[in-house]
Amino acid sequence: CVGCVWGVGGTQWRAFDIGRHITKLDKKQFLAIEQAQVPYPYPLAGHAWLAIQFWDTKASKEPYVWFLKFPLDEQSMLVSASRDHFADMVIQALGTEITGEQADGKLDNNPYVFTPNANKLAAFNAQVKVLLKQPASQYYEHAQLYFSGKIGFDNWQSVALQGIADFALRLDSDTNLSNLQKAWAHLPIEVVQPLSAMLEHVEIPTSMSELLVDYTHTHQTHPTHPNQTHPTHKHTQ
Repeated sequence: CVGCVWGVGGTQWRAFDIGRHITKLDKKQFLAIEQAQVPYPYPLAGHAWLAIQFWDTKASKEPYVWFLKFPLDEQSMLVSASRDHFADMVIQALGTEITGEQADGKLDNNPYVFTPNANKLAAFNAQVKVLLKQPASQYYEHAQLYFSGKIGFDNWQSVALQGIADFALRLDSDTNLSNLQKAWAHLPIEVVQPLSAMLEHVEIPTSMSELLVDYTHTHQTHPTHPNQTHPTHKHTQ
């Protein structure tokens, strides 16, 4: 089973859906999904899009994350053959040592592994830190400064994509929400595009939703492909 892959040798894990939104999956729910007892709750394009975060309880290193996609059948049930194929590939490649340096690169050609686009990856990193009550990334404070207007809205290239994600996922902190509402009319498209992608993962007040809707109506831009992001923001790690 997939859950068995992570539950070896003192390894702890948690699972997230990262299809349309980033949603933590209850462990019992996930195990029922992988045993095809219940349908996958958030299907997207016939697949389950997952982020599995796992860590060795005996080590103090940062958790590892695998991004995985599994096909679903017509009832949104996980396809058992694919589940078993993935588990077999992992065990063949890594044995029971799924954490540590020996795992690096071993799953690069695994057909179930995918790389989220830069916006989704930044949002996931920000969301996990919020859920685990960890400090935001080193880019957060600079993003707060930017959205407060203190460094000029034209200086968007100095703002990291990860900083924008941290800011979006912490709108309920400090004066972030009110600063964003005041700044909104002055923000360049290079900031609004990734910021809008981040805000999809947050419950925002109606006033903020209306600003987003008005923006999309007044700016007839070509929507970006889900695997494309604006390339000019620095520092996505």
